[in-house]
Amino acid sequence: MSRRRTTAAVAALVLAGVALRLWVAAAAEGKSFSDNAVVALMAMHALRGKLYAFYWGQTYMGSLEALVVAPFFALFGVGDLSLSAGLLPWYVWLAVALFLLARRCGGTAAGFVALVLCALSPPDVQFFEVTARGGYPAMLAFGTTMLWLTLRMVYEPLSDRARWNHAIALGTIGGLAFWTNWLVLPYFAVCAFYLLPADRAWPLRARAWAGAGAFLLGSLPLWWFNWRHGFPTFALASVPDRPPMSETLRWVVELGVPNILGFRDLHGVWALGWVGRALALATAAGVIGALWAQRRCWRALARLRIRDASPAASLWLLVAATISIYVLWLPSRFQVGRYLLPIATASIPLLAIAVSLVMARSRIAGALLLALLVVFYGAATAGIARDFAAATGRYTAGPIEKLAAHLERAGIRCGYAPYSEAAVTTYFMHERAILADYEERYYPRDEIDLRDPALILIDGDAAPTLRSLEASFSEARVGGYRIYWPIRYDGVARVPLPRAGWQIHASVADGDAALMLDGDPWTYWSAAAEAVPIVTVDLGAEVTVAGIDLELGERKKDGFRDLRIDASRDGERWDRVKEAGWDFPLRFRPDGAARVIPDDAQMVLFPPRSARWLRLTLGAANPGHPWSIGELAVFGVAASPVVAFADPTFTDPASPPARERRLWLESARDPASNHSLLALQALYTDSGDQRASAVAAALVNRFTPRTLVQSRFGRDLELVGYDAATRAGRALDITYYWRAKRQMRGVYAMSGHFTGPGTRFQDDYVIGAPARPTNSWRPGEVYKQMRTVEVPEQAPDGLYTLDVGVWDPRTREHLRLDWRGRETRTLLRLAVSAQEVRIEPE
Repeated sequence: MSRRRTTAAVAALVLAGVALRLWVAAAAEGKSFSDNAVVALMAMHALRGKLYAFYWGQTYMGSLEALVVAPFFALFGVGDLSLSAGLLPWYVWLAVALFLLARRCGGTAAGFVALVLCALSPPDVQFFEVTARGGYPAMLAFGTTMLWLTLRMVYEPLSDRARWNHAIALGTIGGLAFWTNWLVLPYFAVCAFYLLPADRAWPLRARAWAGAGAFLLGSLPLWWFNWRHGFPTFALASVPDRPPMSETLRWVVELGVPNILGFRDLHGVWALGWVGRALALATAAGVIGALWAQRRCWRALARLRIRDASPAASLWLLVAATISIYVLWLPSRFQVGRYLLPIATASIPLLAIAVSLVMARSRIAGALLLALLVVFYGAATAGIARDFAAATGRYTAGPIEKLAAHLERAGIRCGYAPYSEAAVTTYFMHERAILADYEERYYPRDEIDLRDPALILIDGDAAPTLRSLEASFSEARVGGYRIYWPIRYDGVARVPLPRAGWQIHASVADGDAALMLDGDPWTYWSAAAEAVPIVTVDLGAEVTVAGIDLELGERKKDGFRDLRIDASRDGERWDRVKEAGWDFPLRFRPDGAARVIPDDAQMVLFPPRSARWLRLTLGAANPGHPWSIGELAVFGVAASPVVAFADPTFTDPASPPARERRLWLESARDPASNHSLLALQALYTDSGDQRASAVAAALVNRFTPRTLVQSRFGRDLELVGYDAATRAGRALDITYYWRAKRQMRGVYAMSGHFTGPGTRFQDDYVIGAPARPTNSWRPGEVYKQMRTVEVPEQAPDGLYTLDVGVWDPRTREHLRLDWRGRETRTLLRLAVSAQEVRIEPE
């Protein structure tokens, strides 16, 4: 086929894909949700010259998608259809790149089949091609192009100038991709695997450095933003309760990959019932056969003889790289299918190559296979359109049309709302009313004038909290929403009273009561709610009081739900000040405007009165949590008001002096754990403090067992060793030293079985309980736990062996010791006689 005809055919198939996406997007009109709305709002800001490097509140996804949408808004107006249309340039780019990639790996026929399959993409792929939510279409287009450029550089005899151009193009696209979405990492891995062995001198060549410079230029917004803000993109938070790798891999095989291939629909159900299941089984068989047929490729790749392998092998490696990165470094507590989207770059060309190979053997068989795929994916595309058309409302947001109408009628210009409602309503109203989410993350805070905000809730009731804050307010209910507006501060100019000379006592854990006045919000007094704790504070003299502030620090869920406050002038006669409730995190800013964040403090405000003593009696805590107070402050009335409300100030909990003091306190409180001493050692080492060596010696002395075992149970837990000593009579003290190898989601128990002459007794216990079960341990922490074992009277004399294992009481599963599947380790031998026990040497 001539180049002109090829170009015309490619253009026709690409336009067919564009038309299909516009049809699906039309069905999605009016169905946008929060992520789409954020992209739309950013595009609206771009039209006003306000440019952002990253999505609001997400410093790991570049804003390129919103910038490309902006011209479509300028041409066609702001709306859902033009928002979806703004993604079409990425589809066109991807379709052309897939054609070139499939043709490079399997010939021209495969390229055209790939275009057909790209037009009728699987539902998961097509969903992200019509819904803007994070640069996924751009990531696919960039990654596919990078792979195609790499294969050309490896397999084609290019001129030196062409190689320079390819290197610069690869670097530029890679930089844009790295800024846009880090899901391009599998592409990076495959491209590096091909480029470096194919040309060992590649890192030293001038064109490679030119490509590196192009990469930095393409990703410049990422580096500029991070340089200005302390590199938040690279401060990747750990995900302590991510699923086990085995569970993640199983999800990938059973649900994730079938979703990307379209054998399951967007709901995870087999597409067209048995048809989707049958295609999945046929594909699995085909994959096994194809991998076997290309065994020479794998041998060549294993020897790094890249050019001896077929270019199509790169597609299989991309699948493997995507799955491996996902399973090993899943950055989420949840299984997220879109993180596997790079597989589409490989699956579409591989399927196209398979069809073209069948066609080469039999045109009829190949045509039938292609027709089957067209019908299957065509039905899936129609299903997406039906799902969009049938959807009511705007997905996770409620009836925002009613909410928006109420905001306009009431004259509300700004407010707080749940994330979905905040984003979608602001977009729907074209920013006539601007709603920030409760955490103020997804709309630039400096662009919102929140002088008189409304508060919008779906679940819960903010009225008890507002009454606790002595606020006046009105409440309206519209379409399932509670709307509080206007919210008015009572006008009293409150300031924190100085705390010198105060005395504080608690009916429970009184020894820790002074921690409420030590200036550090991360040191706590805490009591179980069942004890009905009472806190009494003596202010040292009779003063005017107008409220209290309770700092929760890191224990945000340990606040009160109901609290009674009494006051006294003489410590004998008590007057009821307030019955307070707290159902929603709310406070006032210095200008008297309501603010939702932070949620690490609770306040109860009341009309000014004279008192020397205040008494706080817990009525109810949050279910399942104790009542904790990090710091207690009391408000007085300002003599010469400067602001309506002044927050109390405390020591910065992250400052070295505060950390040092807190760590020594934690070490004294929990001598069984080495975590505080490890943190102290790091703190002293970083500051060059000579006390680091003393802490290191304490760690060795206190957390080195006399008998080393070093047995690892599963991936999570290691038995470092033990100390054992006999007691008078038939008793034994054993101290177990456990180490957390990683953050543990489960609460584990130890099984200790003593097996002797014709009998067995045991000592099973929950590790770390009751104070520190394993799910509260930090990675690397050593925790030692002492157990006293009494040999039962009926146990006959003789030699006993202690076998230990670890199990999960919830699932009853035992953790394995090694690849042989052993579950227990013999720890010691115990000689039992009528009057004593004796530990036998190994």
